[in-house]
Amino acid sequence: MAYGAGPCPLREIGPGQWLIVGVGAGSLAEAQAALAPGFALSDQTHGRVRLSLAGPRAADLLAKGTAVNLALLPEGAAAQTLFGHIGITLARTGPEAFELAVLRGFALSLWDELILLGREYGIEARIA
Repeated sequence: MAYGAGPCPLREIGPGQWLIVGVGAGSLAEAQAALAPGFALSDQTHGRVRLSLAGPRAADLLAKGTAVNLALLPEGAAAQTLFGHIGITLARTGPEAFELAVLRGFALSLWDELILLGREYGIEARIA
């Protein structure tokens, strides 16, 4: 399995820290073996929820809740930030597409906030 591309992109979240996101076919032990010995992995799937936000007004909606300058966030890049009072990992996944990773306990609050702030843009909520 290749990490950093395809179904398992890397999200740099700080100096020397990355999240491997996506659907992987292997186990954590297999992933650890595939990476250099200097890497340590920790499974975060039980504690985080990923939300997608896409469309021509996605950046406008996100700008209401975060101080990240989205015009300067290139595709594939990520930032640890706040959305309102909620800590998130915000990644640009396409020209008009973003991914928000949030601690599971805050996911519903973030969802509700996105729906509330997105009403003026005609936001649609779907569970994929």
